[in-house]
Amino acid sequence: MKIAILGIAQFNFLNNLYGYVGKNRNDLQFNAIVEKKQGGLFSEKNEIIHEVIVKGEKSLKNYSFILHQFLWKCLIVNFLTFGMRNVLNLFQLFAIKKNIVSQIQDEYDVFHFHFITWQHVLPAYFLPGNKKIIFSFWGSDLLRRSNYLNTFIVKELLRKAHSITVQSIDLREILLAKYGREFIDKVVVVKFISDKQIYDRMNIRLASSISTTKKIAPTNEKMNVVIGHNSKEENNHIKIVEQLISLPQKILNNSRFIFPFSYGRNNIQEQEAYKNSIIELLKPFKIDFTFIEKYLEWEEVVDLRLNTDIFIHLPITDALSGTLTEALYGGAKVITGSWLPYGPFRRSGLKYHEVESFNDLPQKFLEVFSSEEEISVHNRKSINLDFLDDSNFSKWLKLY
Repeated sequence: MKIAILGIAQFNFLNNLYGYVGKNRNDLQFNAIVEKKQGGLFSEKNEIIHEVIVKGEKSLKNYSFILHQFLWKCLIVNFLTFGMRNVLNLFQLFAIKKNIVSQIQDEYDVFHFHFITWQHVLPAYFLPGNKKIIFSFWGSDLLRRSNYLNTFIVKELLRKAHSITVQSIDLREILLAKYGREFIDKVVVVKFISDKQIYDRMNIRLASSISTTKKIAPTNEKMNVVIGHNSKEENNHIKIVEQLISLPQKILNNSRFIFPFSYGRNNIQEQEAYKNSIIELLKPFKIDFTFIEKYLEWEEVVDLRLNTDIFIHLPITDALSGTLTEALYGGAKVITGSWLPYGPFRRSGLKYHEVESFNDLPQKFLEVFSSEEEISVHNRKSINLDFLDDSNFSKWLKLY
């Protein structure tokens, strides 16, 4: 059975998922379908996922859909949402996606779409009815994409799906509230497959006499406070820093703020400008801080996790943060937002701290800073039982 992977092709998630499924189902072959300009997302040495590069063309023969009622509904919704903007782009995108489908529809049995935005799932419209279609929501595609055009197109195409996956019951209810309860029988709640390598490496370090290399996050009398998990503004670094600088100077003197900026932005100038805006906030208070901008190797990630004393994670939205889980496993005290759909973490009994608003952060930070509660052993046990077990594997296998 041949499976086409479409939509976003983020290596770290998909390699874990299809790596496991492929090893347990020898009859399955996975190909990531990418447009020519997006080539190179997967390593040539990847034995599970093979990259197939297709070229989307806008030739006249691909405009045979022009009389389709669905297109004209989309144009009306586009007009109501954006006015005359994007009308030509919408026509062209329909043609490109139709051309891509014409190149692959006969070769594959299953079409698995990841990160469900209208641009990513539009090819599903052109797929014949005898093809199995799977839609997998990741989190921000469900929580941050709210314009009417996206909602309209995605809802229409969800009707073609055989299965729709989300990572938690909380996200399932958000999906059903947004797109309608008519899809409840199609929804499968299943977590993405975690890469156990980081946890195995932490276990080795924790069992050894030397648990840290002290390279990425130095250990001394200061508290290592990690803020956010990448350089995107959605991590709310500035709002967090604006609250932290109101802390007593004695607390600030005993803290080191660490900003992981290894990834998140493609535009270097924008990243520098954003970083400088954070630095300007910190400068007057003589706070010890550092930005991690290099790509971290495995042992360096382990070093950061095991040396994080406090992890502040207050993004706009999130699904199930792998970084947060790793930080808890490494022994960090975590402060996160009560607005995030972290039902699985709560139901698992993981011990962490929540704030309802950014204004609550200084007081919560003081509580956590002075707390001597031992939580790491409890959290590691819960994570091993509920997030690193094999219960999700069978659910993914059944989808195919």
